[in-house]
Amino acid sequence: MTPEASARELTVLAWRRTALRWVLVAVVAARVFFDELGLAAVAAALGVIVLAAWVSFRVTREFSASRPDAPSSPIPRLAGAVVGALVVGVVALWWVLVR
Repeated sequence: MTPEASARELTVLAWRRTALRWVLVAVVAARVFFDELGLAAVAAALGVIVLAAWVSFRVTREFSASRPDAPSSPIPRLAGAVVGALVVGVVALWWVLVR
């Protein structure tokens, strides 16, 4: 396996792990916030799960070995991950301060 192919595979695996973490956090957050938010927490969790599946699918397509010269633009995915982490952090901080 070439170094480029190894790097592509590691990138795909890293984004898949990130997507799985999003699913885990969404399920736990839906469970924790269900009493306060009701079905809105479940709807938000479902939205995050769909987004995680989409990111995993797009990364697999973008970094597949059949497209070795495909241009890569990780900025939107990275920005989405950062914004998502900030939202989760702010909501968690708010929840801790309110309780």
